[in-house]
Amino acid sequence: ATMFGAGVLLSVLVIATEKKLVLNRRTLEYGLIAGALYAVPNLMGYYAVAHVGAGFMSVAFVFPILITYIIALIVGLEHLDFGRSSAVACGLSAGAILAIGKASAGDSGLLWIILTMTIPLFIAIGNIYRTMRWPPGGSSLSLAVLMLLGGTVVLLPFSLQFSPVIFYELVTSGRISWLLVAQIAIFSFLNVGLFALQKLAGPVYLSQIGSVGAVVGIVLAVGFLGETTPPNLWIAALFIGAAMILFHRVR
Repeated sequence: ATMFGAGVLLSVLVIATEKKLVLNRRTLEYGLIAGALYAVPNLMGYYAVAHVGAGFMSVAFVFPILITYIIALIVGLEHLDFGRSSAVACGLSAGAILAIGKASAGDSGLLWIILTMTIPLFIAIGNIYRTMRWPPGGSSLSLAVLMLLGGTVVLLPFSLQFSPVIFYELVTSGRISWLLVAQIAIFSFLNVGLFALQKLAGPVYLSQIGSVGAVVGIVLAVGFLGETTPPNLWIAALFIGAAMILFHRVR
């Protein structure tokens, strides 16, 4: 509902400012695939967070920048750099430490831990796809609309199949509707910024957002939800810190 509402809101803005929303085979393909790569990790996250906790889920969002760099190397968007390659090794080591620690704690099923740790892969693929398949002449605003509406198409069957009661309450409850309106406004602003930053700086730089989200998520999970920090977090944090320093060092 949030994705659809944000897509509709931004489509009105596109028509008001750009006069039309360009729909052709290329833009529809972009919207559907970019939407799927955006929606799937969100869907996985919503189902997994109840099993692994918000803190562990937040930590996973540190890794898209490293995975995005690996994929960018493979497809030729980046050049091999020893420092950044070392950063990837540190980052993957941190991921392994966190996953092993979480599995050893016995408070989450292994399947949910693996599912959570694959979310950064989908995010990274989405980062690369949006850059490489950016339609010629496509504006940040119009492509944000296409991605959100494409993501809605992907998620709608899951919402109706697995959460029909919750979906009904979401769109009919007055109290929840106000929260939905707020989410739509935030989501709209977030995705306009996401595409603008992607166009300006590229996929690897964009993926740094995940590191900020991870820190904020852990603070909120521990401070407001009463969760304990993920097992081995501080050991993993040393590797993550080393990865970020190596990745952003001046070349």
